[in-house]
Amino acid sequence: MKAVLLAGGDGTRLRPITYEIPKPLVPVQNKPVIEYLVDNFLSYGCEEVILIINDKHLQHFTLWKNLYCLQKGIDEGRIILVVEEKPAGSFGALMLSQPYLKDEQSFFFGNGDNVVDLNLAKLALRHQEHSGVATVSVVQQNDPQNWGVAELTNDGKIRQFHEKPVNPPTNWINPGIYLVNDEIFDYYPAGKDFSMVEQDLWPVLAKEDKLYAYFHDGQFFGTDNIERWERAIKEYKHNPPKY
Repeated sequence: MKAVLLAGGDGTRLRPITYEIPKPLVPVQNKPVIEYLVDNFLSYGCEEVILIINDKHLQHFTLWKNLYCLQKGIDEGRIILVVEEKPAGSFGALMLSQPYLKDEQSFFFGNGDNVVDLNLAKLALRHQEHSGVATVSVVQQNDPQNWGVAELTNDGKIRQFHEKPVNPPTNWINPGIYLVNDEIFDYYPAGKDFSMVEQDLWPVLAKEDKLYAYFHDGQFFGTDNIERWERAIKEYKHNPPKY
């Protein structure tokens, strides 16, 4: 099993700190956000973690990778940096990982700027229980109107996502961790240089009844703006899953 993390954002809502530090490397309790995610994937048993990064941040991520692998005592080949030369959207960025996933029938992927203690073993079990193409983690949030909200069927299928709805149909939001089959690459819209998973993949899979939810009952903190980042620093209680 392998994992892909989308880590190419500029972090405009975290400025001025992101003038100096890439958003996924911003610290929460003295540890880069993305490191919590990488730790979890490697602890679960992922052979490799592929980071899709902004070309402006290659030096930062290279330094972080070298230090991380040295401290953890792992081979540097287990962390792969893939440079996104121009913005291509979340789906376009994900497509850059395809050459590194040739032998993978399924793989994890996620956003590199969230702190979430999600149990990957339970997510994998949920993915095996259905015949869909993708399993999207969802978590309850008190302010769902500020997030992408999942509308669900009784059997746990995702009917559709509502982006920051005025009247949320549920309080289940997406914390940005997924388990997907390799056939998702076939869904990339032909001829597009820029494509978003949220607009061009999930709605199509939902319409085909191939998109399912995994209900995460643990912690989730976004760090994409100053207010959320500060909350993560103050409230996150480090309790990684045990595998």
